[in-house]
Amino acid sequence: VDTAYISKMESCEKPVSKSYLAKLALLFEVEENELLTLWLADKIFDVVKDQDVALDAIGAAEEQVKYIRKVGK
Repeated sequence: VDTAYISKMESCEKPVSKSYLAKLALLFEVEENELLTLWLADKIFDVVKDQDVALDAIGAAEEQVKYIRKVGK
């Protein structure tokens, strides 16, 4: 990861690629799962930010994830 890429990510000129998360975690000395959580949150936000029912949709997705984990699929 070069400094130009990091600069563009920091200024929101370039989205962070999921493939860089492990390298960025090492660089910033944070857990990779922490960056993955933030990366996914940004993706979700981009999809729902302009929707009046955004929080309801996020809640429904949360319930689906819980169900999938419970039944093991």
